[in-house]
Amino acid sequence: MQRAWASIQPNQEPAPPSEGPGPAVLEVWPSTVQNKLSDQFYSLFLETEINFGGEGGLLADQVWNGDFEALGRGMRWWKPDDDDDPIMRDDKEMHLRETVDGERADLAEPIPNASDFRPWTSVGGASLAIVREGRGANPHMLKISGGKEGSGAANSGYWGIGLRGGVAQEVSLRAKVGGPTLRAQLCVEGDVLAGADLKPKGAAQGGWQTYTAMLRPDTVLVGKGSRSAELRLLVPPNSEATIDHVSLVPTDAIAGLFRKDIFDALKALRPGFLRFPGGDYLEGTGPRTRWNWKSTIGQPSDRKGHYNSAWDYWVRDRLGFFEMLQLAEALGSEPVLAIPTGLQLNKLHYGITRYGDPPAKSSWAQEALDSIEFATGPATSNWGGFRAAMGRSEPFKLTKVEVGNEERTDKNIMPDPETGYVGLTRGATGEKPDAAGGYSGRYRAITDALWKRHPDMTVIASGQWKEEYDMSDNPCLNGQRCDMWDEHFYRSPDDMVGELLERYDKKNYDRKTMPNVFVGEYSAISSIPPKNDNTNTLIAAIAEASFALSLERNADVVKATAFAPVLANVGGSQWPHVLLKFDSDRLVRTPSYYALQMLRNSLGTHTVRQAARGGIGEDDVPPRSTWTAAVTILEGNGKTVAVKLANYCPSTQEVEIKLHDAQILHLNATTLAPDTPMALWGAPNYLGMEREYVSRPERNESDVVEEVTPRPLQVNTTQAELNGGRLHVKLPGWSFSVVHVVLR
Repeated sequence: MQRAWASIQPNQEPAPPSEGPGPAVLEVWPSTVQNKLSDQFYSLFLETEINFGGEGGLLADQVWNGDFEALGRGMRWWKPDDDDDPIMRDDKEMHLRETVDGERADLAEPIPNASDFRPWTSVGGASLAIVREGRGANPHMLKISGGKEGSGAANSGYWGIGLRGGVAQEVSLRAKVGGPTLRAQLCVEGDVLAGADLKPKGAAQGGWQTYTAMLRPDTVLVGKGSRSAELRLLVPPNSEATIDHVSLVPTDAIAGLFRKDIFDALKALRPGFLRFPGGDYLEGTGPRTRWNWKSTIGQPSDRKGHYNSAWDYWVRDRLGFFEMLQLAEALGSEPVLAIPTGLQLNKLHYGITRYGDPPAKSSWAQEALDSIEFATGPATSNWGGFRAAMGRSEPFKLTKVEVGNEERTDKNIMPDPETGYVGLTRGATGEKPDAAGGYSGRYRAITDALWKRHPDMTVIASGQWKEEYDMSDNPCLNGQRCDMWDEHFYRSPDDMVGELLERYDKKNYDRKTMPNVFVGEYSAISSIPPKNDNTNTLIAAIAEASFALSLERNADVVKATAFAPVLANVGGSQWPHVLLKFDSDRLVRTPSYYALQMLRNSLGTHTVRQAARGGIGEDDVPPRSTWTAAVTILEGNGKTVAVKLANYCPSTQEVEIKLHDAQILHLNATTLAPDTPMALWGAPNYLGMEREYVSRPERNESDVVEEVTPRPLQVNTTQAELNGGRLHVKLPGWSFSVVHVVLR
């Protein structure tokens, strides 16, 4: 995820749709096939942890800090009015001297507070305390000392536990109990909706026993109550219990892992690939905060977790490498694994080297080889055997990896005025080049080893993601093998339409000297990062669709595209321009989601010859009056074509479509457009205001507001026009439309 670039336009109020003047013309030659379209178009960059979209979202487990290892780190998101994380941000030298479990703390990593068990709270006057046992991956746990009847500990999840319409939920934990068994409850504002005694499961080990219970709410709530429950774990009066590894998972979770409504929405997009884990999340600010795939595998109780310094919250690594491979397979998508080069983020970068060292007794090339072996190696191999021990003897399919993320050379870049940081240097006091040769050298070392063992692996290089960066030493331009490079685009809607629609046209992008393109991240945002929840506008979605159509027209060089980011929990969003927004019980699809779904469903197999001309606003300064189109074959026999048209303009645009040497048998059209002027203001699809909870026999989803969804578009034509291969389409202002045409 890119953190700081693009020219941001001042906020402008869009004009409501209006009638415009005469028609534009789109000529199409259906029998003249041009470029094969990759099925990797319109896929997803699922940065595993941003916006609490993984833990707190896609991961079905609703308990926050169930292993008690957060120790206050990242808890400022729980209650934003509370004090910031316990990090000495204004005393750099003190922070650099801090150690955590014998390791030097990374920059931007809060120092843990051994007495902080948030978001757990006391119930009924119980005394709570973090205790430590041993030095394993998860040494901290919660000790509950009960008093009166009904005392214990409560967890409200990620800004409230969702009741999922009354779906049963399984609670599981490990405990040392000093008396009778514990009791679990789901409560809303003190009302007990479900309760059960925890039953032992399996044999006890070292005094620790696994306990489970099924909680079945006997009342279906709507409104605020359906998303504001808390899990209570009660101890008998005047007794004690020590608990760890607490989870609460709805029984409808996909594979016991993924929240059903989010998973279903992702699957409905039919993404060609799933790129993970990052993004900034891949890099972190040092060895303790980067994504270390080896720390994310094995049993969840054996995973150490880490501070996600890219997006400022603690993660348990429950959505690890294994689970993301499972997710891609369940979605029917190809995994694209981002592998690290050692690059570290510039966050709180006080003159520390840009590239970090690999793990002890390893190299970044070896880390890449090990990760591929874990995914694809036979069960008899070292890391393939580890995968098999997790229950998967059959290899996963992994044919593409990306080396690094948003890397660059540093020619012509001025040092940061505060830190002296340039990139391949140690700052103003000691210009020390990277001994490994920067990105180009690191790419060579990794790919030489990788292709020696996996010669058919497709490798994607980090491409141009900031226009002022010098790219002359990029491996794709300095003679190294380069299958594709990854370019990222975060622009305002106006800039996306005004500056990018011809980027890959032959006159601008030399097919002989430039690599094939993997557009790994794009979206039309208001700022970087987006600063408010109103960035997911319909106008942004139309800009994104306009850009996407330009990529289709250049499918000879553009081989894959992905929207980013994808998920956001509205309780803790760092980058709120996404496809899906949710709280613990509700989910809303943004206009960008529907535009992407329409694009994917009309992708087709090949582009055909087309020529567009005319239309309103030709003399205007772009981009406020732009329409664009792409035409593709939907079936191999060429009898069905998809005509896709984006109207980034407040006025209705009439387009005359001429299909040469063709007769139209029938057609249907769909549009994403504002039904009312109000649909243009702010984010039209959103989660409604909170209401008091009430009990009703049926769920009421009226507090999920989607003012903009695809709807049929009326196309008025005559039989004579159809016989002549012609039709006229009126595109509403600010719209994206798809016309499916079946030819005789």
